Amino acid sequence: YQIVKQKYPRTELIIAGDGTARESYEKQIQNAKIFGVSFVSNQQDDLFEEIDLFINCYHVEYFSLELLQAMASGIPVISSPVGMIDKLIMRKNILMYQFNDSSTLTDNILELIEQPNLVRELSENGRLFACNYGSESESLLNFYANL
Repeated sequence: YQIVKQKYPRTELIIAGDGTARESYEKQIQNAKIFGVSFVSNQQDDLFEEIDLFINCYHVEYFSLELLQAMASGIPVISSPVGMIDKLIMRKNILMYQFNDSSTLTDNILELIEQPNLVRELSENGRLFACNYGSESESLLNFYANL
């Protein structure tokens, strides 16, 4: 974030979540005197109306509902590896990075800022992925219900 902030000073970061790491992150941000960072509960329904980019940074493989909501909202997604990896296609509907690889994460963020065509492609294809994901889930539920 600090590298992105240096290049684009108006950048802001919203960290959503109430997990065990939140307090540690808040202290780190405060001690380093990093400005433009806010913390919110991940249960804010209107959060997807406020953000331009969704970063999923779990250190374990986890396909979150929030990631799917971001895609359905047309928000570009950068994520550490998650389940459904066979349907998530790098540079088509998502950008990926390895957990704790801050250099690649920073490069991905800067690329999105500087390449509006990539943002548009990720947004459109992310919406399609989310719609198809919902259809596949319904089909599976109907299949098992009919058994």
